[in-house]
Amino acid sequence: MAKNRPHALIDGYNLIKCVPLYSESLHQSLAAARTHIEAVLGAYARKTGTEITIFYDGDPEVGHPDYQQRDNVDIFFSRRPQKADDLIMERVAQKHGARWLRVVTSDREIQRCAARHKISFIDSPAFAEEVENPRQRTVHRGEQDPGSDPHWRPDREEVEAFSAVFEQPTRRKDDDRLARRQPREIDPNLTLDKGEVDEWEQLFKRKKSD
Repeated sequence: MAKNRPHALIDGYNLIKCVPLYSESLHQSLAAARTHIEAVLGAYARKTGTEITIFYDGDPEVGHPDYQQRDNVDIFFSRRPQKADDLIMERVAQKHGARWLRVVTSDREIQRCAARHKISFIDSPAFAEEVENPRQRTVHRGEQDPGSDPHWRPDREEVEAFSAVFEQPTRRKDDDRLARRQPREIDPNLTLDKGEVDEWEQLFKRKKSD
C-alpha cells in the first residue's frame, strides 16, 4: 500500500497577511500577493515533495473559477455564503485522523477544528520560516499536534475507547475477588449434630435482624 505524500492545506489570505514578506505584494494588488505565494509554495512543493492546496475567499465581482492549478499548487476559491475557512474545515473533517496532513493557518477556529479531527496544524509565520528553509520534517515553533491544543476535547467514541482500556484492570480485580468468594465444595458426607444446627439457626436469625 503506497504511503501518502505530505499534504498542506493553506489558509491563503491568512498566510499573506500574517507574513510581512508576502504581504508586501499587497501594495500592488491582492492578485499580485496571490501570485507571489503561489510561486513560493510551488518551489517548496518541488523541493520537499509536499502537496499544496491553497484556499482563498472568493470575490463575486472578480468571478474567480472555483478551482485552478498553477505550478503544482491546487487553488480553490470559496463561493458566498461560504468562506475559505469553511472549505478548509470541510476538507479537514473529510480527512479525519490523517497523519500526513497539516493545516497552515493562524486562525484559532480552524486550528480547533483540526485538533478535533486529529490533524496537525502550524501557524502561518512558522510555516513561512519552514518554506524559506526547507528541511527534514520536524516539529516547528508554532506547530501543534491536535492532542496538545487546550481546546481539544475527546469525542464520544474516544471516551468509550479510553474507558474500556482503563476499566479492564478494575474488572480483572473484581473477577479475582469474586473468584475468591466462590463457596468451597460442600462435603456430601458432612453432618451436624443438634447443637451445631441450633447455633447456625441463631446465627442466621441475627443476620436477618441486622
